Amino acid sequence: MKKFHLLTILLFSTLRTFACSCEPIPFNQAVEWADEIFVGRLIEVKELFNESYPEAPNQKHTTHWSATFEIEKKWKGSRKKYITIYQDGNSCGFNFTNINQNYLVYAENKSILGVYTTPTTWLCSRTINEYNSSEKSNYKPDQEKLDAKFPETINLYNFNLFSWSYFYPLSIFLIGLFIGRKTKKATH
Repeated sequence: MKKFHLLTILLFSTLRTFACSCEPIPFNQAVEWADEIFVGRLIEVKELFNESYPEAPNQKHTTHWSATFEIEKKWKGSRKKYITIYQDGNSCGFNFTNINQNYLVYAENKSILGVYTTPTTWLCSRTINEYNSSEKSNYKPDQEKLDAKFPETINLYNFNLFSWSYFYPLSIFLIGLFIGRKTKKATH
């Protein structure tokens, strides 16, 4: 009986595990890898299910997450003021949990489920919460290195053509232009 227990323990101890742990990748490698590097305030975290991705029906049981940030400072990437990072449900995804706290995010534009290309990050990417209690936190030192590497940060915009602040003056201008052309044609 002891041999059976020993054999069982040895058999199960060789099974593959799926936990993810690693040291953050080196700074220069992270800067090279990332398409987006920013400090942003986490404003929303949502749990997504693959039922919303009809193009990938074979992966229905995997949970995906989205984390939306209001960007405060950006060194690399788009000029968007708000960015949503998507995470798949594997153990190597970064766990964004603290709403209204700042994160230093290194993200790569990557295909999620082979359907959409979106910013995503992972546990070992150097992404970190501002209030990480670790003494080895790279939050402040990385910002100093990023400021040195990218002397000019990216100017952000929050342009939405369909917001009333843009739509109303634009529509008044177009109506005026249309009326002006009609009256000009009528006089000729």
